[in-house]
Amino acid sequence: MARLVRTCEVRSWVKVNALKVCLRRIPHILQNNMSDSSDSDLDEHLSDSSDEDSVDVDPWVTAVIYRARLDSDNPKPPLWRRPYYGQAVRQGTDEEIFNERKHEHEYDAANQDKDKELGFHAMLNQYDSRDIDWKILQSKSGPRSKMQAWANAEEKRLIAENGGPLRDMNRRLRQTLNQTEGGKGDSWWESRDALRRLKFCKFKERMDEYVYAYESSLVPHAYKDVDGFPLGVHLASFRKGRLWKGMPEQNELKEWAEALPKWAWKANKTEEYRAALSQRLKDRLANETPEVREQRVSKSKATWAAKTDEQKAISKRKIKATWAAKTDAENAERKRKQKATVDAKTDEEKADMQSKWKATMDAKTDEEKAEIKRKHLDAHRRPEVRAKISQMAKDHCAKRSAAELIRARKIAVPFVKSSKIRAQMRAESTDFSGRNETQLLYMVAEDGKTIRRVNNRGGMPTRDIVGPVVDPEPIVASDSD
Repeated sequence: MARLVRTCEVRSWVKVNALKVCLRRIPHILQNNMSDSSDSDLDEHLSDSSDEDSVDVDPWVTAVIYRARLDSDNPKPPLWRRPYYGQAVRQGTDEEIFNERKHEHEYDAANQDKDKELGFHAMLNQYDSRDIDWKILQSKSGPRSKMQAWANAEEKRLIAENGGPLRDMNRRLRQTLNQTEGGKGDSWWESRDALRRLKFCKFKERMDEYVYAYESSLVPHAYKDVDGFPLGVHLASFRKGRLWKGMPEQNELKEWAEALPKWAWKANKTEEYRAALSQRLKDRLANETPEVREQRVSKSKATWAAKTDEQKAISKRKIKATWAAKTDAENAERKRKQKATVDAKTDEEKADMQSKWKATMDAKTDEEKAEIKRKHLDAHRRPEVRAKISQMAKDHCAKRSAAELIRARKIAVPFVKSSKIRAQMRAESTDFSGRNETQLLYMVAEDGKTIRRVNNRGGMPTRDIVGPVVDPEPIVASDSD
């Protein structure tokens, strides 16, 4: 919070300097349009820009010319097969640009109030989307200025050759659904770039304040600053290309972002995101009522039961592939976390887990239990599974033996020659950590090299050797003569 207070104190300084930097990047056409302004401060900032600050890079883009029309089974509507011609000049493949522009048309038609009663968007609102035929007519890649000129010319030509702009939506005429003759103004890109720079200036200012306050650029999606600016939403849009993609200085803008602390183009791949997601899930499950949990489990079971055998097989293959792709380190970390989670539970929680598992198994039918047993046996018959289980057993025995040797070295008693006295010493031992909670006595062997267990008759056979009294010296490899 102290950082946020400091942030508010320096905000005015940040605004002036950020505005100064951003305005220096605006092309000279914007200066000419604003030359009559009476704002002396703005004129001063604009006058500071030099020839070195001007942007003359022409980004490489792809221009797409597309057509959309009503192509329903019913040919009676007056707008049936009347075309709309559009253009999109952006970075990306022709299919990506086309699909993105198509989505924008559909979104604008559904959410914007203007033009809903006239033109192409009005038709989109009036008819089912399945009745609209979309098609890429041409595409071409090159410098942005040349591609925009080509796209303008093609759009104008297609509109003129197919009847010109829309004149009447209620009569069957030779016309298009375009409301203009097509093309964009000569200064369209310059004005658009200038507007994007001003918006980037505001976004950069808020990002700098957040980074200063939290020393991280991982802004939560729902975060809003003290002025209500939805920084998290704007950051998500920036990651997708808003404000930088296709700009002459896009490399500089990307470098600025990548220099921020903890920057990530895909926030959902970061450890911070996964930790926050895990915590939200834990909080939701912890506050979940029994009724809500029952509904969730029932819904999950119903969803799985509704899948076809092929869909279930695909899901299982994906899960198996995901686990197979994990490294040994990731698997070890997962097991460590699982063990830590179980170890942190109380005895009551562990007993509750066991009772729930038992109740789940008891609720299964005889056929389900038989199927589980069959799958278990089939898995154990595979050579790789048998080898893995054997190695796990060996590792477990080795780990247990190592732990026993460490303990035995601490409490082993000196060698006693009489077997009767050794038996008596074992009977008087207070160590009941042997198998089946029997008494246990560790004793150094007569040769003083090994530690052995003493049996109830006072014997110390070789099969009861725990290990050496002292670990042997490591063998050092030497060069042969």
